[in-house]
Amino acid sequence: MKEKSLRSVDDLVAAGQLPADGAAELRAVADRFAVEVSPAMVAIIRTAGPDSPVGQQFIPDRRELTIDPTERHDPIGAGTNAGGASAYRLSKVTASSSEC
Repeated sequence: MKEKSLRSVDDLVAAGQLPADGAAELRAVADRFAVEVSPAMVAIIRTAGPDSPVGQQFIPDRRELTIDPTERHDPIGAGTNAGGASAYRLSKVTASSSEC
């Protein structure tokens, strides 16, 4: 069976990428920003650790809810492009596939 991307805090907890005791706090982050970690990224994070640069790009963090007044709501202007997604993680990159 093909591995699936982790798309929620509960998925991350079940995969051992987040501790269960911090899940409730991180659901607020997941409610605001998309969560998706591909199987390839999960493998890297398992090896490098959640505090590694790769882990920090994909694992939700409560600090993401603190928006500095100088930050733009739509930093790359995606909301202005026809057909473009209008919501992006402000500080994280989301990968949905290991294929190009």
